[in-house]
Amino acid sequence: MKLLFTDEVNSDFAPDFFINLNKFILKSLVEHGYDEIMPKHDETEVSLLLTDNANIQTLNSEYRKKDYPTDVLSFPMGDEFMLGDIVISLEKAMEQAKANEVTLNKEVAFLYIHGFLHLLGFDHETSAEDEKEMFDLQENILDGFYV
Repeated sequence: MKLLFTDEVNSDFAPDFFINLNKFILKSLVEHGYDEIMPKHDETEVSLLLTDNANIQTLNSEYRKKDYPTDVLSFPMGDEFMLGDIVISLEKAMEQAKANEVTLNKEVAFLYIHGFLHLLGFDHETSAEDEKEMFDLQENILDGFYV
């Protein structure tokens, strides 16, 4: 899987952090029996944008009609070679990491996993069962990555 990485906020995150996370997510999905939703090509791309609250609020307002900054947005492409885009507000991630008393790396990994699962078709807003499935899987992946 390829990563197209853009860091608008000049963070300390390197693309390798997300490349390793991608590999772990894919491995975990196979281990949890989600082979059927796996990207079909090794060359499948994911685009990641690290940005600030102002930019993600603009995107959230434009695409979701919710005029406030959010932590992560996902834009699935439905293409076999381009899985989609993930946008993370590093500013919001920092706020949440502090509030949740976790490292920034762990909070950003959590948000990235959440966005990645949305790109694969998971949706926690469709039903209580779907929410439980997505959040359980997200936590299992995160916990495995931080063992």
